[in-house]
Amino acid sequence: MTCNRVEKTKALNKVAKFDVFKSPLTDFPFVMEYQNKTLKGLATRVVIPLDFYVKYEKKALTILMPKVLLAVENVEFCKCKCKCKYKYEGLAECEQQSEPFEEFVLVVPQVFVLSACLLGEPTGSLIDMKVEINAALLFLVG
Repeated sequence: MTCNRVEKTKALNKVAKFDVFKSPLTDFPFVMEYQNKTLKGLATRVVIPLDFYVKYEKKALTILMPKVLLAVENVEFCKCKCKCKYKYEGLAECEQQSEPFEEFVLVVPQVFVLSACLLGEPTGSLIDMKVEINAALLFLVG
């Protein structure tokens, strides 16, 4: 994926720590931006992936991977009735259902960097969980 000059310029002017974006990658449905706005001139953004809670509910979640409730608008999730795996964007054979809130896990150990112009428009925010998110990152690197 590449970005044209207009996309790059628009992307460089917006940085909102804790904003959630639909992920341009297929590994995770969403990513949360975690970058200081004073670094908005960089062409990349530090992001933390969000994944469906059901994939992790049998694992011991710690301070490192906080569970979050995210209000997602205009995004439909396709859920397998057997809960074997969750997919999004209707990529499974089971019936689709739309819910206003979805449980996610912030997968802090997999923090990575994305090109800013790949993020698009935010779909939500986790600003209300900044204490837990900052604690998880401090635990990871501290």
